[in-house]
Amino acid sequence: MRRSLILAASLCLSGCATIPRPVAPRPQPTIAPKPAPLPPRPIALDWKDRSFSKGVWTLVQDTAGISARFGPPGMEPEFSSACVGATGIVKFARAGSLPELMTATMMLASTDTSKSYPAINSNKTPATIVSQTSADDPHLDSLAFSRGRMLVSIVGTEELVIPSWPEFARVVEECRSRRAPAAAAASQPSKSDAKIN
Repeated sequence: MRRSLILAASLCLSGCATIPRPVAPRPQPTIAPKPAPLPPRPIALDWKDRSFSKGVWTLVQDTAGISARFGPPGMEPEFSSACVGATGIVKFARAGSLPELMTATMMLASTDTSKSYPAINSNKTPATIVSQTSADDPHLDSLAFSRGRMLVSIVGTEELVIPSWPEFARVVEECRSRRAPAAAAASQPSKSDAKIN
């Protein structure tokens, strides 16, 4: 009897024993996903909305004549316009070269109009693609007075968006003034044409 009481008491005690609670797993630190990269800025389709090409204008006067050159300071110009001698011709030069036997045009655009000119390799060092027009070309006025910028475009080369500074206009004016005396002289009637009353 005593043994059965002890056995019953031990069973009671074992039934009352606490069952250990399961240990809850520690929450894992959440790693935030990397933010998605920003989409690339869309390329402005209209050249008037693009940033300017790197460079500044400089005016150069030498024995050959006057020229306006655009490009990074201390480096060969990316673009230049020049009036050489008293020819009344404005010459353009863009850094680079065309593939052999390729015919191309140099398109010069203001904010209002554009015009293309036949272009060829200069065969000089450094290599340039050259074009030209008469100083009387009205499109030069459009370029000189463009609203803040002008565009130089040749197929196969990077387009240049250039600020419209006074240097370009100065070359045009100089080229026209060199031709002006000859033009004025040609318009004067000779003595033999004068009527004598």
